[in-house]
Amino acid sequence: MTIAREAVHRFTREEYYQMVEAGIFQDKRVERLGGEILDMAPQNHPHAWTVAVLNQFLTRHLPEGFFVRCQSPLEIRDEHDPEPDLAVIAGNIRELRSHPQSAALVIEVADDSLRRDRRKAAIYAMAQIPEYWIVDVRGRQIVQYTQPRVVQGRGAEGPEERFEYAVIRALNEPEVIVSETLALPANRVGDLRPPS
Repeated sequence: MTIAREAVHRFTREEYYQMVEAGIFQDKRVERLGGEILDMAPQNHPHAWTVAVLNQFLTRHLPEGFFVRCQSPLEIRDEHDPEPDLAVIAGNIRELRSHPQSAALVIEVADDSLRRDRRKAAIYAMAQIPEYWIVDVRGRQIVQYTQPRVVQGRGAEGPEERFEYAVIRALNEPEVIVSETLALPANRVGDLRPPS
């Protein structure tokens, strides 16, 4: 007996933005990864609180020449349009004419989205984003990814490239996180997540 595969529909960036403009996703939070359009979970209070605190921290301490985009798309190659919770972009916000293709730092706040946020590490490494944080609200830690790299491997169809971060550190509440990319003050992990 043969088991049928689930149908997966992939959409180009142009098709995706046409659907957005047509209002197909009205009142829904979605993002496009690998050409697939995926629902994003509604934000509960811990998630929203953490995004707001991180946004305030970054906005207050970013060096000159950087700005924060909150829950807005990045256009990574042709097949990915993630909407990270926070992205620190180099340049002047008033000169931005389209969605950026990379960032100096990307932060995802994970409550129900931890599995997807881990998957996004390869996408952010592909864009050569030098630093990526997952703020794990339930796990009460921040996972810091640095040093994106390309790894050559062999797949079913021959040689293939895989993207990953060379250094991954899990920092727990008593510890301090320091950005390796930006001149930001050190911060205790417990200060960047909601109180219990």
